[in-house]
Amino acid sequence: MNDKVAEVLEKLAAKLGVTVDHLWAVLVAQVKNKQISWIVGFLLLAAATAVFIWLLKRYAKKHGDDVGVIDWGDYEGAAAGFIISGALIATCWIAAFFSLDTFLATFNNPEYVALKGVLKMLVSK
Repeated sequence: MNDKVAEVLEKLAAKLGVTVDHLWAVLVAQVKNKQISWIVGFLLLAAATAVFIWLLKRYAKKHGDDVGVIDWGDYEGAAAGFIISGALIATCWIAAFFSLDTFLATFNNPEYVALKGVLKMLVSK
């Protein structure tokens, strides 16, 4: 490790009253907790997408015609709700796609992600 990183870890460990090895283990464990939160977030996004599609199909059956085009008629509020919800879900999927490299890094090399967090702390000082 870089001398400056080691120095920061030593200072932080001294302030917390633990060893550097223990602090490092905690930082790596925190990366593993981040993995769990991302998995839960992905599952919630997948569930929200499934519910959105189910509601849209249900609405289309009730208010649509034979070719699958929905007649919104007096239901502009429902149309706006579906458009806003769809845009929000699509934005979340795009964000999930662009954070995929960090997500995979937490599984392949959690030490790297922990070190990156410490380095980010150094740069922000």
